[in-house]
Amino acid sequence: GSGVLIIEVDVAPKSIQNFKFSPEFATEFYLDDEAAGAQRDIYTRTKSFTLAAGYHNVTENTPYSYFLMDVVCTSAGSVIQSGVATALPVLGSGQTVTCTFVNQRGITIRSQSYNDLSKNRMYDQADAALAGVETKLFVTEQNTPLLTETTPNSGAIDWSYRKPGPYTICASNWPL
Repeated sequence: GSGVLIIEVDVAPKSIQNFKFSPEFATEFYLDDEAAGAQRDIYTRTKSFTLAAGYHNVTENTPYSYFLMDVVCTSAGSVIQSGVATALPVLGSGQTVTCTFVNQRGITIRSQSYNDLSKNRMYDQADAALAGVETKLFVTEQNTPLLTETTPNSGAIDWSYRKPGPYTICASNWPL
């Protein structure tokens, strides 16, 4: 027997970025998740396949600055598999399975080191930026720093295109 496998992409924020998929059972294809009324190309959010019952693999080639956060597969309104995996659930005869590849654009984390001369706990023109502050970025609840940098004259450090999630910043060697 055969079943229907629907592959879809869900992107936050909505984007004109095209996402490439490489299934083992067909030629590669592209999907995108543009905002309503913003469709600018031939790609859509979903693609359907009628396949023999059994195991099927699909790989998403995640574009730079995006992160594959989850793959959620549903059938008859129930979640049957969740987690980042290329091995999709077994497709049963007569079954329709929808697998949604959930992507999120990377985030920028900014650290600003300054002497709060205005005493308002906010960086403003009255404050002095601090150079030379050793700043470490940790994934929250992990003991090893992901990145370590020393602030330049501006006192600012930007860590761009980081995977969305909880982070902790630790600063030391304050020059005060």
